[in-house]
Amino acid sequence: MPGDANSETDRSLEESTFASPIAEAEIDGYLAWQFSGVAWRPKALTLRETAAVARYLLWVAVHGVPKKIVDGGPEAVQKYWMDRYLKGERMSEANDARQCVQRTAEIIWGDLLQFGQFEAGSKREAQSFFKKHSSYWHHPWIEPALKFLEEFEVPPWSEAPFHQQQLVGPHVSVQGGGNPYLENDLSQRIAAADYALKKASIRGRRARIAKALDESPLTARPNDSWGPEEVRNRVRSYERLRMHRSPDSLVDESVSSYRQARYLEEHRSGNKSDQSHCKA
Repeated sequence: MPGDANSETDRSLEESTFASPIAEAEIDGYLAWQFSGVAWRPKALTLRETAAVARYLLWVAVHGVPKKIVDGGPEAVQKYWMDRYLKGERMSEANDARQCVQRTAEIIWGDLLQFGQFEAGSKREAQSFFKKHSSYWHHPWIEPALKFLEEFEVPPWSEAPFHQQQLVGPHVSVQGGGNPYLENDLSQRIAAADYALKKASIRGRRARIAKALDESPLTARPNDSWGPEEVRNRVRSYERLRMHRSPDSLVDESVSSYRQARYLEEHRSGNKSDQSHCKA
């Protein structure tokens, strides 16, 4: 079947190309990418704060008016809405920004449900909730959902799948576990780069890593510079961690992730992404 052939081709491509040793011509791009996405341990999402922010975002997405117009008083605001609706002025840039704000609110709400620091209710509480608020919902999914709720149970020994994220960055999102004393994954990224360049027999690898660290906005230090010795110390520090990974495992994941990101960027379709509208 065509789908099977494509799957085999994709797997073969990943195994033979994405995870092969880094080439000299790729080094600068790989190091720039490696230190552009340092993942940090996020602060806990609390129910009251996060829900309040998500609700405000939905509010401002629908009813928000530019500050300079608000400063003009009620008449200026009224004229803004009249221009927007009665005169048919689309204000497309503002509309695009409103959609981005609304989408951000939805993402925050979803993250709160998945990662927020509050306890899940019980079956009895859920059934009582729907009985109390039965007049709210009349959509076609409610009856099957209530039937499922009646007939299914969560095993009492089952662990809840909702955990605070350990590390979050542009290239990684890790849930639960991990070392609670690590604020970011920079040492792991430095170790991965060191192993990758060593595997490729790159001379002066730690000096090149130090240079990339100085050039990255996320890792550059205003009053100091990285050096080969500090890179070496970071690698050793990572290797002393109880949960450190093997060099081969770290290199394969790091290099293949970089190549996949580059491949997707180079072969990105001409369709507009959701983010392309977020200009205002």
